[in-house]
Amino acid sequence: MQSQEETRLEQAAEEEGSAVSVSSPDQAVATPPAKKVSKKKASKKKKSSKKKASKKKASKKKASKKKSSKKKAAKKKTSKKKISKKKASKKKASKKKASKKKASKKKASKKKAGKKKASKKKAGKKKRGKKKGRKKKRMSGGGSASMNRLLAAVDELRAAVTDLAATEVAHRRKAVDEFRETARSKISDLETAAQSSLARLTRKG
Repeated sequence: MQSQEETRLEQAAEEEGSAVSVSSPDQAVATPPAKKVSKKKASKKKKSSKKKASKKKASKKKASKKKSSKKKAAKKKTSKKKISKKKASKKKASKKKASKKKASKKKASKKKAGKKKASKKKAGKKKRGKKKGRKKKRMSGGGSASMNRLLAAVDELRAAVTDLAATEVAHRRKAVDEFRETARSKISDLETAAQSSLARLTRKG
């Protein structure tokens, strides 16, 4: 502020001196100070305009840097979210594969057990058939044909009853196993949904 006031005072003094010099006969000698003053004003204006332009450039650079930093931060956040989603989907797929493998193993073991039971039943039927043949031979030698028929019918009824009981037990076991598998799959789905919801809440928090 002081420098501006001093320059103004100097300019006023120079203008007064120039006016005095114009009234005097020596006009050629008094004119140069006015030119110097105009040159000083022009140089000061140029300097001030350059300073303003440099300040504007600096502010623009700062704004551009802030925008670029914000964009980079947003990109990082989006990339992190994508990575977390991919990890969650991979975990779900792995859990589903593991559950499917377990179910297939259980089915294979059940089939093996059923085959073993069937083979045992066949062996038992063969033994019973042999025994029936022996009994028939004995009864045909000493008793009547009607008694032999009755005994054979009784044996057949026993075999049918045992077969029915075995099939019912197998069906019940299958139903129980299927119910367990469905319950486990539902529980695993609920667990995954709860984990995803918890992860979302933690991210929001």
